[in-house]
This record gives sequence, C-alpha cells and structure tokens, in this order.
Amino acid sequence: DRPVSGDRPVSGGPAVAHDVTASGDVPVELIADAGGVLDRFLAGITELEALPLPRHCIVGGFAVIVRLARAHRATADLDAVLESDAAGASATELVVAARLTRDPRGRLLLPNGTRLDTIDVGPLDGDALPDDPSDRMFVLAHRYALRTATPTSVALVERDGNPRSGAVTVPIAVPAALVAMKLQSIPRRRG
Repeated sequence: DRPVSGDRPVSGGPAVAHDVTASGDVPVELIADAGGVLDRFLAGITELEALPLPRHCIVGGFAVIVRLARAHRATADLDAVLESDAAGASATELVVAARLTRDPRGRLLLPNGTRLDTIDVGPLDGDALPDDPSDRMFVLAHRYALRTATPTSVALVERDGNPRSGAVTVPIAVPAALVAMKLQSIPRRRG
C-alpha cells in the first residue's frame, strides 16, 4: 500500500470484490487513495460516460489497475480508445465539441479536471493498415482493445472496507489487449 496525497498519481492499495450492483454485476472495488486520485478518476469516468460517445473503452494505467484489482503503478490520467466513423471523422473532436476543454498544454480535460488521453481508431481495413510493422501493431492492438472490451463495474471502498462510492460501469480493455498495447509500445519508448 502506497497511497499518495495531493494531486500526484495513485500508486498503491489492494482491491477487493464483493456486493452485487443493481444490474447484477460484481464490481471491482479499489481501496481509495489518500490523495483522492481514484475518486477523481471515477467521477471523470461518470462524466465521460454521460457524453454522446461513439464505441469506446478505457485503456492504459487505470484499466490495468482495474484488471489487476490492485493499484500497482502510478497513473495521472485516463486513457481511452474511441471509434471514429467510416468517413474518418475524429471521435476525439466530436467528444471535445460536446463538453471537454483543453489545458494550457492542449491536453483534454473532463469537466472535473481529470486529464483524458484519447486514441481514435477507425474501421479495420486490411488494405489500409500501415506498412510499418510498429505502426501496424499500434493500430491492431488498439482496435483489438476496442473490440474485446467488456463493461466493468468499479467502486471505491475505504481501507476498512466501507463503501466510498457507488459503482461506475465502463467498457474496459481485456487483459490480453492491455498486454498487446504494452508490447507494441515498448520499442517506441526505447527510441
């Protein structure tokens, strides 16, 4: 357990699962961090889900935290894959037009201030895939994440197990897709 304070990334706290939601889902219950980062993420996800979104899913650090049911690494933002339409209209720009703003560095902000990084993916067309193997893997891994994401209920509990928030249900990438995205990103980060 390594809870953090202030506006720093969350990096600690085991999770437990119990209690069934009204829809019959068993939520993943994450132990709330002292700094409120997970509270902000769940509030941000609630705001995100209220937008007129195309098909989408949560990926990145928060998705890994949920799939492991344990906050294992620091993350300071939410990452989402959004499906663009066949005409190539940017799903991210449609979402921005709905209610999002940008911070001074141009990053998307949800209404509660949570930073949102988005990746648009279009319809999969084998003929239109990039020739570069790294770029091709990027496209395929993110498309796979979108196609296989499952609705997942997430709630926060206090360290003593008492509920801190109601469950929020959001499509989250499955573990295999998270691994595929991580594997394709390793060579890019090494330069």
